[in-house]
Amino acid sequence: MPQIPPPQQQVTHVNPQTLEELPAPVMQQIQPITPGQVRSARSAMEDMSAAAKTSPLTPIPRISSQTVSLSAGASIPQVRVFPNQATTVTFSDATGHPWVLGAPPYNSSPCATGGELCVGYIPGSAVFTIQPTNAYASGNITVLLKGLATPVIINVKGAEPSVKSKTVDVDYRLDLRIPKRSPDTPVYTATPEKKISLYDKQLQSVLDGIPPEDAQRLKLKNAPGSTKVWQIGDELYVRSNMQLQDEFEKTLSAIDGTHVYVLPATPVLTFSVNGQARDVEVELN
Repeated sequence: MPQIPPPQQQVTHVNPQTLEELPAPVMQQIQPITPGQVRSARSAMEDMSAAAKTSPLTPIPRISSQTVSLSAGASIPQVRVFPNQATTVTFSDATGHPWVLGAPPYNSSPCATGGELCVGYIPGSAVFTIQPTNAYASGNITVLLKGLATPVIINVKGAEPSVKSKTVDVDYRLDLRIPKRSPDTPVYTATPEKKISLYDKQLQSVLDGIPPEDAQRLKLKNAPGSTKVWQIGDELYVRSNMQLQDEFEKTLSAIDGTHVYVLPATPVLTFSVNGQARDVEVELN
């Protein structure tokens, strides 16, 4: 059978000249403002939204470490938090070896139930994270470490702004050192425990990368990694991610593998680098 073509649809063309102008009251309801005014309004709304979401304070990232006292009456470690910034807390033992959490951290103000603190935890790790829901969040977190009977309690508070500037110091990472040996740490370690100075503030300051004001930075030759040496009086403060082979008086280590050694001033230091000894010349003052 022959195919019958479909009927063509007739399109009615409207002559623009036949459109009648609407009465002014009707146009006022349809178009109360002009397209240009609409664009201006949207731009103003974007500016208001950006201003509302912008914090008046600028967070300054801080990474520090401290030794936790487990004795009754001791001060509780404190961590400074800030909205939209995650704070990481790590645990290590006296030798710097990671100390694994034995259970999920207990949060006194969980955000899942309307609280002010969101806490994240990876099972089998020595790390957990904190993120506050507002700038004034506060609470505490209880941590049970593997093989340690004493719980570690951490006080959490919103970071306080600087009086002189619109900045606020925020703990992006806080390394907490427990003055004991983790059950996962090898029995034999290269560092004698009697030389580990857990509560030496000056040693801790150098470990955090902030040497005392009277410390003089010394020039080095053939130094490995990020090794730095300062001289304070007749002593050298050595900060390095390598093991020092020389005899030293005291030391302190961080969970990231950084060590600080204190020893009498000497023109040559010997480090263990990839299993081999390396001599470093020190330009003494």
